[in-house]
Amino acid sequence: SLHDALPICFPVTILDNTIAAVRIASKVKRVFGIENPYNKLNLTGYAYGGKESNMENLLLEGAVKISRGQNDDGGFSLFGGDNSDKSISARVLEAFGELEKTGDIESDDQRYVKLSDYAYNALSDNSTTNDEKIELGFALAGTEKYKNDKKVKSVIGDIAKNNDILNSLNNQSLAKLATAVNSGDYGCGYRDWETDRKSTRL
Repeated sequence: SLHDALPICFPVTILDNTIAAVRIASKVKRVFGIENPYNKLNLTGYAYGGKESNMENLLLEGAVKISRGQNDDGGFSLFGGDNSDKSISARVLEAFGELEKTGDIESDDQRYVKLSDYAYNALSDNSTTNDEKIELGFALAGTEKYKNDKKVKSVIGDIAKNNDILNSLNNQSLAKLATAVNSGDYGCGYRDWETDRKSTRL
């Protein structure tokens, strides 16, 4: 699965590919305690940036490559040069959150700080949709700075307890929401709403 997942061809942009690859590699490194899964599992190298690469280079080069597209407000857009997109920014933040856990990015790295603050501010923006709030909240909960933040927990908890909002969420948001509230940290443990008809979509 790791071998199949890392040379990603989808979604459609280089940024998305890089975000996904960095997040997968960092998570594998953290969860399994494998510094270089490619070497440990005797997997071959893969093409990255037009050359053969490996896991160590992927995390370093990937973070640099992703950061090139960062806007002045700290967020990211899908193709670069556009206004920051909350969903894309949340995906980058998830990847950076994983890099923080493995020590491959420092908590005070300005790229990471600016992105985290952008996501936190966007969480209470009136134009932010409920699906975007879940993406942003889920990503923020994976950072050291905001993992126990009351506003983040409140936003996610309020969505989890509102059946009208649950009815309007997409499947990806429901899946993330179920993961987030399962621990009960968001004021609405999964058992409190598993009998709701929306749970059949998970």
